[in-house]
Amino acid sequence: MPSLPLTIFGTIEEPTYWEEAVAPLLGGAIRYGGHIRSAILAAEIGRASVFLFTPCWDEPFGLVAIEAMACGMPVAGLDVGAAREVVAEAEAEAFATSHEPRATSHEPRGQGIVPGDSTSY
Repeated sequence: MPSLPLTIFGTIEEPTYWEEAVAPLLGGAIRYGGHIRSAILAAEIGRASVFLFTPCWDEPFGLVAIEAMACGMPVAGLDVGAAREVVAEAEAEAFATSHEPRATSHEPRGQGIVPGDSTSY
């Protein structure tokens, strides 16, 4: 699969996990955009082509996925918690089980964006 631009936003809540599992992947097309204010985050989301919804717990509602769809953005993500209930099939690019995150691998055009904490990746 070709390298697609990916910007990760959010708080680093588990520094050890971040340093061991995420930081080594940064560089080239993958960058960390930091924890940013809402207005700036909204502008970044406006530039994205797909929203990656990757909760690592049984998300009971999925507000961030709903917000992305309200902006007209397709959603790809993990099929956990309420994800399938809140993300209409027509809006979803892909679902993967929490044990098969590579199943979300598809080729969206442009830049992906993942708001949320670092434990979601």
